[in-house]
Amino acid sequence: MLVIGRSKKPYCFGNHSTAALGFNYHSNPKAWMSTEIFFEWLKSFDEFIRTTRDRSVALLVDNASCHGSRTTLPSLKKVTVIFLPANTTSFLQRLDASMIASIKRRFRRQQVLSALNSEDPAMKLLYNVDQLTAMKWIREIWQNLDSTIIFNCWMKTGLISNNVNRAQTDDIPALCDPEKNEIIEFLKRSLPVQHHDELDTLLQPSDD
Repeated sequence: MLVIGRSKKPYCFGNHSTAALGFNYHSNPKAWMSTEIFFEWLKSFDEFIRTTRDRSVALLVDNASCHGSRTTLPSLKKVTVIFLPANTTSFLQRLDASMIASIKRRFRRQQVLSALNSEDPAMKLLYNVDQLTAMKWIREIWQNLDSTIIFNCWMKTGLISNNVNRAQTDDIPALCDPEKNEIIEFLKRSLPVQHHDELDTLLQPSDD
């Protein structure tokens, strides 16, 4: 999994290399994707497909400057990069078509469960987790994400024929009402009053 952070060697990584931790980690001051990082990842992805799948794939990307252009892309054997038309990212790119929101809901759920199990007596860092923990959560969420969720995101873009049988949505709500109410009551008893308004945002994050 490719992760971009701000720190070149986060303290929480300890003496372990990022490869030993199971991540393809890069860093820059803004933790943004860059053309250099994207091209490096693209070549490694192409090699992965060639050596483990032996098939050709199409990769849809938007027109962000970090993705380069058709004339600057590195030479690839198994991956064909397709740039989306301008102003279509919000409804044609599957990550934007509910995928990010689905992953974010699961991350927030894990964050709440971690808070419930917190042993911090002062409850000051209830929602805080170190970078490595957050990276591991995201990796686990992605690995356990049901394929029907990905399929339905593709269906929403309209890029898959309507003749294809629609999979049953296997997504989960942010939290069911009884579970949410129980957690809210627990956190309100534990947190200072000034933090109570933050609970709904934490448990029901927006799609932004």
